Amino acid sequence: MPPSHRMFHILLIQTYHAYMGKVRPHMARAGLSNGQPKILRYLRDHGSCPQRELAEFYHIEPATVSRLLDGMEDQGLITRTVSPASRRTTLVEITPKGSGCFEQFEEGRKLAEADAFCGFTPQQREEFLTLLELIHANVSDTKDDGAKKEDTR
Repeated sequence: MPPSHRMFHILLIQTYHAYMGKVRPHMARAGLSNGQPKILRYLRDHGSCPQRELAEFYHIEPATVSRLLDGMEDQGLITRTVSPASRRTTLVEITPKGSGCFEQFEEGRKLAEADAFCGFTPQQREEFLTLLELIHANVSDTKDDGAKKEDTR
């Protein structure tokens, strides 16, 4: 068995916490809290969307997204309106204030990411991201009982 500092799950958790330690100050300077940057990124990249789309994309419970959006709406980062196509659908849209806060956060996030990849060649960076995507697909591709789904790759 490898020493505990070389175990995958330990390294993954330690890396996440160290990275977030670099990112959180940039979130705070931009006036954002946990969960908000990813919502703003999605809205910036995809435009106005139904609230349930955010929950589905990020694998978050709809009630959790709703509470997150309540705070973001109170801060003026997003607006929610009833869809003209269906009164049962709530559309979420980023505001100019939300865009500005996100861009301020993004500047800092890019610096933290550059620190994380310091010493990597461009090829190593791409290979690492490819391997991380593969690991994500492997661990995301399980049924509730933990059994692997059929491998279609």
